[in-house]
Amino acid sequence: MIIVSKEVSGEQNLPEEERFIKRLVASTIRNVDRVLNTVEIIVNRVSLFTTLACCISLCIIINVQIAGRFVGISTLGIVEISEYMLGGIAFLGLAYSQLSRTHISVESVVSRFNPKFQTIIAYFAFVLLIGLGVLLSWYAGHLAYADWQSGHLHHGEIRLPVWIISSIAFLGYLCLTVGFLSQLWRNFIGR
Repeated sequence: MIIVSKEVSGEQNLPEEERFIKRLVASTIRNVDRVLNTVEIIVNRVSLFTTLACCISLCIIINVQIAGRFVGISTLGIVEISEYMLGGIAFLGLAYSQLSRTHISVESVVSRFNPKFQTIIAYFAFVLLIGLGVLLSWYAGHLAYADWQSGHLHHGEIRLPVWIISSIAFLGYLCLTVGFLSQLWRNFIGR
């Protein structure tokens, strides 16, 4: 709601409106930043703990298989389960590394340009990556839903549902897209 000054001079109302608009824009930016920061923390923790759980589960599964071979006990389905764990590690680990900014970036070509052109390239790259992330998220989500509806099963010693790995890919791509969006926002507001 715009508060109108009681004074009749139009010149005195204009600066008040400008101040109001500046306060409104600053408040909106703070609120978007706060919401995006909260979403980033949640997504970062989900991808971290899910990746960590997949890594620990994979280590346990491999040790069970090694112990089973040593003792002579057959361990069925270890390969299929480990494939699912590797999918979780790859997709969610990629999202976590983007969100925590621990991934490796090579800037040997871009660093040769002036800073203004580097900023333009960074914005263009993030917009492109966000578009690609949305496309991949949509496709993986559609694939997971189609696999869930059709009931496709993995071919192997144990027949696990395929929608599980498709859902992990969807979650990973979605988290990665949030990471790109968050980084674009941070660059935009200068943090």
